[in-house]
Amino acid sequence: MQRESACHPDQAGPELRAVKLVHHHLARQGEFRSRFRREVAAARAVGGAVTAPVVAAGPEDDPPWIATVYVPGASLAEAVAATGGLPQDSVWPLAAGLADLVPDMARS
Repeated sequence: MQRESACHPDQAGPELRAVKLVHHHLARQGEFRSRFRREVAAARAVGGAVTAPVVAAGPEDDPPWIATVYVPGASLAEAVAATGGLPQDSVWPLAAGLADLVPDMARS
């Protein structure tokens, strides 16, 4: 769906940023662009409490993009593939964090 890379900001400090660029063939699709705008709005709405905070975004740019603070570590898919599942002591905090996001996402 998108390309993602980590990079240092030019002058904003030492934190790494994760930058996602939408593939050109998807950027031409109106429905995808609408979903991407909603994704950016939702990511901004949740404010980084249990997600990577949005630093900047260009949902109307060509190609659309979003930059967040880079959080090192495996993705959820990578963690599950490596372990065959998450242990219960990891699943419950993850579920609680996701549940906390629902009201903010519903408002965005």
